[in-house]
Amino acid sequence: MKKFLKKIFKGLLFILIFLVVFTSSAVSKFKSIIGGETFSAFALQGASTTETLSEDEVTKEFVDISYIKEDGSIDTRQIIIYKPTDAEGDIPLVYIPHYSIEEDSVDFVTYIKNGWAAASPYEFKGDYNGVLETDDLVFNNAALYTLRHMDGIDKERIAIVGGSAGGYTTLMLSELQMGTVASIANAPIANAYFNFHEYFPACDEINRNCGLLNFTMPIQGMVSKSFQPINDIIGEDYTKWEAVSPISMADAISSPLVTVHYTSDILVPIDQIIHKYTYEDND
Repeated sequence: MKKFLKKIFKGLLFILIFLVVFTSSAVSKFKSIIGGETFSAFALQGASTTETLSEDEVTKEFVDISYIKEDGSIDTRQIIIYKPTDAEGDIPLVYIPHYSIEEDSVDFVTYIKNGWAAASPYEFKGDYNGVLETDDLVFNNAALYTLRHMDGIDKERIAIVGGSAGGYTTLMLSELQMGTVASIANAPIANAYFNFHEYFPACDEINRNCGLLNFTMPIQGMVSKSFQPINDIIGEDYTKWEAVSPISMADAISSPLVTVHYTSDILVPIDQIIHKYTYEDND
């Protein structure tokens, strides 16, 4: 009996140690993927570069942006503006919406090296995904308006570059604001109804029914919940889904737009760009 209990104890101890190590490893991997609260892996601002900028080459300025939230209250968030130190007069600006700019990315270094300004929200929090189509969009709209009316910015040469949820905001800003010279949307959420109301819930259902060691769609499992508030609020109101989906306002785009997408994208499927409605089956 003692030997039997000893075996059970060893077995339970082994399982406990395994769970501790597995959890620690999973948390570490999770943070490496999403960067804690920053979701930097999904900003899609280009790979890191070994070419960095010294403090003498770039200046930083913080600007408070006040905007009206959906509940009618006034909120304030900051944007950060980078300029080459030797910049003179009005210079072109690249605005990166939704996500915070990545100072070690190839894109950012290229902007500054070319004598352009770059700006983005200063701080990104995961819960901003849940208000992507309301408060966050209004904030980014107000930020872009403010930048256009600032001294030192060439109002005729403002471009928007964003990826994923930032790509969604790029498309929406390109449709809602006149005056941007060009936009680049990397893997953008173009059909909010499909991505949030059909695709993510379907992925969650697949994950719920998969085995403990066979987590079929881990990326969706980590990301979908942050967007869930959008789906909870809009529900089956297709008129609202249409109103917040960039594809429904494509005719409003009046400046050059480049959309970069990938057939292998399982987080933001390309179907929503090339089809009005997606395929019936998930493949």
